[in-house]
Amino acid sequence: MGRKVLFNGKIIDFTETNNILNPESGLLNYGMGFFETVLYENRKLFFLPEHLQRLEKTAAFFKVKREFQSTTKELILSFINKEKMEDKTLRIKIITAPISSNENWDTVIFLKEYNRKNISFQTSVHEIGEENLLRNYKTTNYWHNLFWKEHYHRQNGCDEVLFINSHHNILEGSYTNILVIKDNNLHYTGKNNNYLKGIMQEEIIVKAKQIGFNKVISEENGISKELITTADEIILSNSLMIAGNIGSLTFSDEKITFQRERMKSAKKIRDFFLK
Repeated sequence: MGRKVLFNGKIIDFTETNNILNPESGLLNYGMGFFETVLYENRKLFFLPEHLQRLEKTAAFFKVKREFQSTTKELILSFINKEKMEDKTLRIKIITAPISSNENWDTVIFLKEYNRKNISFQTSVHEIGEENLLRNYKTTNYWHNLFWKEHYHRQNGCDEVLFINSHHNILEGSYTNILVIKDNNLHYTGKNNNYLKGIMQEEIIVKAKQIGFNKVISEENGISKELITTADEIILSNSLMIAGNIGSLTFSDEKITFQRERMKSAKKIRDFFLK
């Protein structure tokens, strides 16, 4: 038996997608499409309604006529059970794209085991500001993000790259959002900026006081270097890892490191959501 996927609500063998994939489709030719990644852990789907709602908003922005009412919790859980993966931690990827034709958009759901690594991220800052409205949406065309992540991995051995805006302040990472802890207050990039507002980032912000932070502060022009240099901790978040600490952050002229013994907030956040 080969690997299975859900294709438009039906379970098919992964090898069968070769008969479905159109080489002239917008997905292959132009990177057209969008996606969401959902965490499954402890027999629970995390924030599925919020991910599907974001898919709907993205579809509406791109003028794609696609509804996700058939992509239900019951459908995904049934797929997980049939694949006998109900006791595992999974990355569930939902991709919507013109796969079989340019006229119709399809939805494919993959299951993959996920291992959360409790690492201290080594990060670099890509100090060329690039404002782009499409940064607000989770599209399948992530080549820009992947290219710079790999570039700084080769150059500095970093795990993640952070992008800046026209104010020369940090917006986000290639696949993460950035949160800054100072005096037990939680700082985040203001929502007026063009960046992907993460589902997990929003959950952390909304539940900040329950988690144990004093207050939440929106940095309307992005995360400044001054705030970085005076921070107690810096956190990266996304829907799978939930939260992880930054151990070092490299600018073109300076490397800032954070004391490992003070890195407590990421674990506190993870424990809150996984309890």
